[in-house]
Amino acid sequence: MGRIGETLLRHEAKGRRRDRSLNELVRLEVLFPGFAEYLRGGGGLLNDYGRTLPHYAPVHRLLLKYGSGLRGKKLVHIASSLGLYTQFLQSLGVKAIGLDMNTAALNVAKKIGNRRGVRGDAQFLPVRNNALDYVLADHFLLANYGPIRGVEREFFAQIHRVLRPGGILIVSSISKLGLRIYPDVLTGLGFKVLQRPKVYGNMVLQKI
Repeated sequence: MGRIGETLLRHEAKGRRRDRSLNELVRLEVLFPGFAEYLRGGGGLLNDYGRTLPHYAPVHRLLLKYGSGLRGKKLVHIASSLGLYTQFLQSLGVKAIGLDMNTAALNVAKKIGNRRGVRGDAQFLPVRNNALDYVLADHFLLANYGPIRGVEREFFAQIHRVLRPGGILIVSSISKLGLRIYPDVLTGLGFKVLQRPKVYGNMVLQKI
């Protein structure tokens, strides 16, 4: 499983911990070589790139609950950032690919052991039709990022294209605004809502 997986399981057992202190982020350099360099290069907000393994525990529980197994399944993690969760899934036998637009983030992901990472845009997913069992959209789709506002429908259409029938999409960290607009965004795209958050949180969709 490796130290990344062991760390995730320890944190999951303790529940959802939200410690975002600078000291915690600095300590990440010990586990993830290149992390400090990444922050110095202006890789993003500390909160965004402080997505430590506790962030993914709720997402992992949803994947286990609504998915049909892990080993051998094909998955793309959109906005995979430093690749912590992608690498954990790979250690479980998932054919997981991390997709991110940030080259620095992908470089850190490679240094910590990710076997598959691709620089790409979620509007043009480099995947053939009906190829994936799972897609994870992490902390950007229906979140608080203004620059993508208005193109969410295109993102969902691309994800629908690459998922096999019955495939699962988990959208994490949905904002209050995202909760208000997602019914209109999804209309007619061919998704069934399996779980919707009442407040800021995660949503699970299935391709019909």
